Amino acid sequence: MKKIGIINITSYSGLELLRILKMHPEVEITQVTGRSMAGEKLSNVFNFYNGDLVIQDELKDSVDLIFSCLPHKASAEVIGKFVNNEVNTVDLSADFRLPVEIYESTYESKHPYPSLINKFVYGLPELNKKKISSSKFISNPGCFPTCGTIPLIPLIGKDIVNIIIDAKTGISGAGRSKKIEHNFSEISDNFSAYSLNGHRHEPEIENNLNFKNIFLIGIFQCLALIPGVSRSGITITSARLIKFNRLDASKISFYLSIPALLGASFLGLKEVVNKDLDFNLIIFVSSILSFIFSYLTIKYFLIYVQKYSLNIFVYYRIFLALVLFVIIYS
Repeated sequence: MKKIGIINITSYSGLELLRILKMHPEVEITQVTGRSMAGEKLSNVFNFYNGDLVIQDELKDSVDLIFSCLPHKASAEVIGKFVNNEVNTVDLSADFRLPVEIYESTYESKHPYPSLINKFVYGLPELNKKKISSSKFISNPGCFPTCGTIPLIPLIGKDIVNIIIDAKTGISGAGRSKKIEHNFSEISDNFSAYSLNGHRHEPEIENNLNFKNIFLIGIFQCLALIPGVSRSGITITSARLIKFNRLDASKISFYLSIPALLGASFLGLKEVVNKDLDFNLIIFVSSILSFIFSYLTIKYFLIYVQKYSLNIFVYYRIFLALVLFVIIYS
């Protein structure tokens, strides 16, 4: 029977761990800690638990495995000594998910144990199944990085410029704080967006997917709070890839040539009708001009679009509208 210690069991993640582990036949929860309820019997805090555990201010006896449910920075400060002593550890915070420079810029805090980051394996089985099974130290993935990374794993190594993740979450991720915006009366029957200027989980997704040698703007998450507690409703709804190579350019050139050909041919037909010119000659000249126009469009217009990461489909519609305008009013 493996002895388990849960740090900060009074958090929502600690609560879920308690529910899961108390039903596991091969483990026993022998110690739990809580930052605000030390000295309380655990059964008084969570009435579904009927054991004799008392919440402590810190782990005092040896255990086989530690789960840390503390928030970022606080978690590393507490579990650093256990990691140094080679105690098996699963950290649910962000403290050991990222390279130190990305972590410190994202979470705007100095990492207390930067030398220990490389000891941890990122705990997403879809990426690191073999490493997880043999590692003593696991860094549990974040919620949005989990739902954002797994659907995009097939795109690793592809030319990715822009990915949009639309995810929905409940309120539990904010922790058991007393902020007014987390009150029931604020979120019930409501739906609100947040972190529209950049969510701190974006670097984690980028780091997971390991995008290299591309024109990368970043991963943008349109996140929204839904009026619920559980975080199980997180989904990814769309991913948009915009990256030009020769094959893409040839396809776009073909589509661009269609309105150009139609426009030139239409104008040519008008000339045939008005001036009795040779029909075949006009079609031939119109076709040549249309493809020259397409080539120049690819060479200059698309390069400009790619350079400034503009949405080609929007500009294609604008271009088509201009061609039709010229045709109609010429």
